[in-house]
Amino acid sequence: MSRRIALACALTLAASAQVPPAASKKPLPDDIVLRVRPVMDAIHSLDYPTAERLCKTLIQDLPEHPAGYEYLARTYWSEQLSHARLLSTERFVAMDLFSDSPRFRLAVERASHERFNRAGAESLEKARAWSKRHPADADAQFFLATAYAIMAGYELSIERNRWKATKSSGEAYEAAQDLVRRFPDFADARLITGAVNFVADNLDWKTKWLSWLLGYRGSQDKGRQDLEIAADQGTLTSDDARTFLAVLHTREKQMDKATRRLAELHERHPDNYLVHLDIAAAAWLMDRPTQALETYREILAKNYPELERTFVLSRIGAASRMAGDFNASERWLRNAVEAPGTSPRLLAVAYLEFGKTLDLLNRRDGALAQYRHVLQLEDFLGLHQEAESFIRKPFDVTAMRQDQGAGGLVTLK
Repeated sequence: MSRRIALACALTLAASAQVPPAASKKPLPDDIVLRVRPVMDAIHSLDYPTAERLCKTLIQDLPEHPAGYEYLARTYWSEQLSHARLLSTERFVAMDLFSDSPRFRLAVERASHERFNRAGAESLEKARAWSKRHPADADAQFFLATAYAIMAGYELSIERNRWKATKSSGEAYEAAQDLVRRFPDFADARLITGAVNFVADNLDWKTKWLSWLLGYRGSQDKGRQDLEIAADQGTLTSDDARTFLAVLHTREKQMDKATRRLAELHERHPDNYLVHLDIAAAAWLMDRPTQALETYREILAKNYPELERTFVLSRIGAASRMAGDFNASERWLRNAVEAPGTSPRLLAVAYLEFGKTLDLLNRRDGALAQYRHVLQLEDFLGLHQEAESFIRKPFDVTAMRQDQGAGGLVTLK
């Protein structure tokens, strides 16, 4: 067998391994799918250096095709979003993507913002040019829709500019909806139509009228239906659709459905500690603290390299408190605050949680000392505000029932 034939066989086998056998009909070239799927797998495994390297190699090999540029922008957006998700988990509050006046805002480093904007602008430029050169090709239209969708996602979740996000979503929706009409089995395009439909239907009236002017009003039912198709049949977008559905089901308090989608993601990407944390949070939100504790212990035993041990110790301590075992909570949280090498941010969170538990144990002097430690460290997402409130009034059982302890899930409020 010649080397050329052997290489062709190897590529064929690799493609068959990468593309799910249940994938729907897709007007996407197999060579591009073969190059992009590993990028998406790296993103969902939180391996952003690998995703970035694969994208830059794709750009080098195919400098005129938009795929490498788009998924490079997607890598930079996903990295920022993962950082924001972990921050929200550390503070045990949810990211509020839909409120006009979110309770907390996350600061974005200027360098990261500029890096994404450069990549996003280049991806749009390449996608528009490719679409003009190949006006009849469905894949060109898909990549144009995807470029706008990535911009919209960043503008909504990180930049928090809902006006810009609505305009970008309109461009993405128009291109993707046309694809769905022409190719009903093109499941990947339904990620975009599904997400835009759902988000548009949940916008407040101040923003919703703009989406109406752009030609789409949004439908939760239609959005959910399209996302289910993308999750179960998509070639490139199935994991994105599963993630969005987990968020959607959490928002609708359908926690069993959310857990099922999270379990699928965890099975496919076992190195994604954010999904593992989300599974624990889902159990917490279902009022199953024992199940949440078991999952947090699994996370502690797995010892994810990128997840600080103090973080998990604090989560176990908070979950033990919610389960009613205050003494166990004290032990875990004491271990958290005494762990060597803890980052200042995590130490501040551990101090706050330790103070709450000491208050419940009627050890007020110790609790006050912990809250004062919090005020000496970095303030983020209302950390100091909460500590000051418990200095004025002790954390009690009523406050514990109202505590947003689950964290983790990027809920859409």
